[in-house]
Amino acid sequence: EVTHADVTEWSVPRDFKQLVYCVQGKAAEANGVYVTTLGAGPGRPVAKGPSRFYRPTWDEKQTRLAFFASDLPPDAKKPEEKKEDAPPAKLRVYVWDRSGEADAVEVLNPSTPGLPAGRGFVDRGGLAFSADGTKLAINTAPLPKPPAKKAEVKPEDKVELDIWHWKDDAIQPMQKVRAAADRTRSFRGVYLLDSKQFRQLSDADTDVAVPDH
Repeated sequence: EVTHADVTEWSVPRDFKQLVYCVQGKAAEANGVYVTTLGAGPGRPVAKGPSRFYRPTWDEKQTRLAFFASDLPPDAKKPEEKKEDAPPAKLRVYVWDRSGEADAVEVLNPSTPGLPAGRGFVDRGGLAFSADGTKLAINTAPLPKPPAKKAEVKPEDKVELDIWHWKDDAIQPMQKVRAAADRTRSFRGVYLLDSKQFRQLSDADTDVAVPDH
């Protein structure tokens, strides 16, 4: 019997030759994506470091594996560092070629050329290879704005108002619903594995599907 510690996600390809698993434990330096022969001992890391690795995704032929990596959350031992004050996680994407012995390669990060200004990669929608395996679809979204510091207001002086103008397209409750939807909206992009280029396909006015060939 073989036991792998601190496994958060795992995947076995259709040929049952290997086990791929994500590790996240107390020792952040050991976090990573590991590969081993199915039924064998501890695997070797194809990506490793103090990050959160997740969502391993195969292409159709299962020769390539893509996965996310993001910053770890703020240290829980620092109560003065509030979650809302922490910078947004810097999402990265790795691709591992199963046919060789090389490690996974970081193909997307916040500095990727072609990523529109003010946007970042998001894991909403996950990762998806095209049918021919040459493209990797991923979504982007506007980067969150830093929260404005609010002045201290005494409870007895606090007043909440919903202001609506007769020329508004929707009443206040519907405006709140639409605002919430806009905050979670994401836009389709694609990474071209052959040319190693990222292209933004969709924006607020246009939605383009990822071609399969």
